[in-house]
Formats: sequence, C-alpha cells, structure tokens
Amino acid sequence: MKLINKDINLKLAKKSKVHKLSPNHIAERKTNCRRLYENHLAGDKWKFVVTIDEAWIHMSDTNKKRSIYYHKRGDKDRQIWFKECFESYPKGFMIVAGFCYKGKLKLKKVEPNTKINSNYYQTNVIAPIFRNEIPLL
Repeated sequence: MKLINKDINLKLAKKSKVHKLSPNHIAERKTNCRRLYENHLAGDKWKFVVTIDEAWIHMSDTNKKRSIYYHKRGDKDRQIWFKECFESYPKGFMIVAGFCYKGKLKLKKVEPNTKINSNYYQTNVIAPIFRNEIPLL
C-alpha cells in the first residue's frame, strides 16, 4: 500500500453497494441474531461452526468494470477508469473454500461445464467436506 500511496501517488477508491434497513428490519436482525447465539453458538459451541463459500475465478475477464481502482490525487473524472467487458462468457472455474476455529478446509475446484444444482452441490461439494475434511479438524 505504501508503494501505491507514496511512490506512485495514487489514491484508493472503492464503489460501495449499500441498502437502507428499516427500523423493523433492524429489530428483526437483532432478535434473530440473539436467538441464533443463544440456541446454537453460546459457550464453546461457536468453535464448531464451519463457514464455506464459493467463488468464480475468471481467467480472461480482464476488461471488466472493477469495483476497486486507483486514481491520481485530485483526478475527478472516474469514468475513464471503466472499461466494458466484451466477452459474454469469460473462461473461469468455481472454487469452494471454508474455515472454522480449528483450521481451514482445502480449496475444492468444481468441475468445469457442470450443471450446478442442489443435488450436485450436496453430493460433490458438501458431502466430501463433511466426510473427509471436517473430521480431520
């Protein structure tokens, strides 16, 4: 970060996506979070929670609009940093990663050209994680 801020004299800018919560939604979240904590995570139970997520890794999606970019200090025209992606389906693959209190799971690559539905996800992604990796943690 020092290289970008001091040496090149660029400033970090990010686009943010936000939505406004109504007071009702705030109250529901508070109640639901408290209930989740009391019923499932209280004491040392939180140490056994495993969090997983999937992401697409794109191989050739280099001209896509980015949500993070660098601009010169004082430069107001941010539109010059945007470039449209001209590929309709860039080449890429999906990976699944996870972690918990006791460690991290191995990255799992989802086979290319696979129809990913709930059956495939449960059989080929979730089941091996529960069968092979979680017991090792």
